[in-house]
Amino acid sequence: MGLQEFFFADYHEGNLLLTVILVRNSVNHPLEFRRKNRIFASENIKRHSYIMKKLLSCAFMAIAALLLSTNAMAQQKMEEAKQLIRDGKAECVLIQNDTIYAQERGHGVSPLLVMYDERKDAMQGATLVDKVIGRAAASIAICGGVKHVHGELMSEDAVEFLNNNGISTSYTTLVHRILNRNRDGLCPLEQSVLGIDDAQKALVSLRKRVAELQKK
Repeated sequence: MGLQEFFFADYHEGNLLLTVILVRNSVNHPLEFRRKNRIFASENIKRHSYIMKKLLSCAFMAIAALLLSTNAMAQQKMEEAKQLIRDGKAECVLIQNDTIYAQERGHGVSPLLVMYDERKDAMQGATLVDKVIGRAAASIAICGGVKHVHGELMSEDAVEFLNNNGISTSYTTLVHRILNRNRDGLCPLEQSVLGIDDAQKALVSLRKRVAELQKK
């Protein structure tokens, strides 16, 4: 069979460093052993790849379950806030971290103004649920930095104003505009912010109109 020589050699296969035994003689080519080890390494890589895919699949399923649970909790709190308004226990409700953080009662935009003045920091990134959301209330929500606004009654103007400022919206009833009590014209608070696209300027104008109405 001829003289045989045994020796070790290291080589890289992808990210693996393999040590193989090479045999040199007149019958067996030393690359034969390398080919066998290559096959073994390939099977190893396939096995590890399968395990990684299974682990990633389990991780994605866990994340999906967590997101569904979080969304369910957020939806539950939204429904609780709506019910508070429908039962006359609040005019506006603030939801922060899936918890009803604050609620206010009153007329017009007064409850929302109180919430903004007293809890502005808490409004950042929160969800606001309000009885009536027109452009005037929308300007307060924008200045407060909320992430989502739901109006039991919401105007198309408010939806556009909020969306243009990166705030998502939802509503129970959508109307074209918020009318005055006699329903024969635009609400005076809505008139005060009409055509003002800067929320901060709109809020200044709104406060002036509220102050004027309180004097009457």
